[in-house]
Amino acid sequence: MGSVDENFRPCLEKSGRETKMTKLKKIGEDEFEEEVLNSEVPVVVLFKSEWCPGCKLMVPVAEELAGEGTKTVYVDVTESPSLAAEYGVMSIPATIVFVDGKAEKTFVGAVAKDQITEILK
Repeated sequence: MGSVDENFRPCLEKSGRETKMTKLKKIGEDEFEEEVLNSEVPVVVLFKSEWCPGCKLMVPVAEELAGEGTKTVYVDVTESPSLAAEYGVMSIPATIVFVDGKAEKTFVGAVAKDQITEILK
């Protein structure tokens, strides 16, 4: 979802349809240990790439999770192929939920937000 044209903001606010979109933090090999493995809270990691049409379906889901307070980051597999290989990512989009620094659950392809939040409970 793109930015809201300021001319339409009052209408969206009045209708209650405006949602807070959070920009996802992009991480690579240098940040992965600190941001994911050493995190004190569960982390949702979206493995994606700009050229991937299916990945575009997962970005709003990941942004929604982040907007609701779930620590959510993404890894561009084109720029960080070693991370993708380390976690067995062979197809994208892939979403991995990390709990206590360990990969708890991996989803391949587009997945509903509810499936991800179920693991976080």
